Amino acid sequence: MYRWSVPRSFGPVIVAAACGGACAAVPAPSAGASTLGQRIVADPVPGWKAAPALASSFKQQFTQGLTSELSSSGINATVAAKAWQPSPGSSKEVGVLLVTFSASGVKQSVLSQIPLVAGKDTASQFCQGSSGKKPARMTTVAGVPHSHLAICSPTADGTRTAAATFAKGTLLALVVATGFSTSGLRTVATTQYRAL
Repeated sequence: MYRWSVPRSFGPVIVAAACGGACAAVPAPSAGASTLGQRIVADPVPGWKAAPALASSFKQQFTQGLTSELSSSGINATVAAKAWQPSPGSSKEVGVLLVTFSASGVKQSVLSQIPLVAGKDTASQFCQGSSGKKPARMTTVAGVPHSHLAICSPTADGTRTAAATFAKGTLLALVVATGFSTSGLRTVATTQYRAL
């Protein structure tokens, strides 16, 4: 049961903050480098099973949104995702998505601003796609620098989603959960942060 929706409007903010119009037009984005996927924690929720179809949908949706936003910016993005459920078809889900950014002729110090801007914007807009409302609460994940945690209002059927984002260098991490405790989401985000 895929309930996550990735915001599509953060691309212009990323481009403006990071490039200031100085990015050259080069191909963008490429999805799913295997080495990036290997950086995602293997078993963030003990006993839960990998959900490759869910991860694939998550990655595809995020990549499509990113492609439309960054296509003429000159910024390249590499995306990898993994997801887990307690059992196939369960309404409980946890997913981790990693994105790295690059651009020809742009300094690392400039590129490292992209995940900072994108993380905040993605977290603040995440609930719009999941519940159609602004986050019920925005906070951070203790011990994870540059983190943002969006806790969404329940949907009509009572399901609650949440998303945590953080930046580390030129990498953006997005950890999402449906029907999972906020403390559990914080634990997964912290585990993923430490694994990087």
